[in-house]
Amino acid sequence: MNLIKEPSSAVKQIENEYPEMATEFKKIQREQYELFCEKQLDYGSHNITMGTGVGDNCNIDLTLSALIVRINDKAQRLINLFLVKKTSPNNEPLTDSFKDISVYSIMSQIVNRGKWGI
Repeated sequence: MNLIKEPSSAVKQIENEYPEMATEFKKIQREQYELFCEKQLDYGSHNITMGTGVGDNCNIDLTLSALIVRINDKAQRLINLFLVKKTSPNNEPLTDSFKDISVYSIMSQIVNRGKWGI
């Protein structure tokens, strides 16, 4: 099965008009995929399922709720540091929170499609 399909006209147009932006987007996606893989090795697939299993046994609603909580934690951190305190973080850069939100969002889509842990 070929998973890579021909780019849409929108993709071709953006890559033509904004080549550096398009390249950077793809680079960030790759970095986030690598981060996802590293975290999966550390935490495992059960980490977000709240002990309900993976694959067909995954409780999708509970797992999505757990991911929403994690996304909210990161969003609240960004709001607190960037908008409220207007200070730089002491422990991890703001970019790490943006990365985490993005990866959690993709994980949510995988869960929602019933592909988590398969």
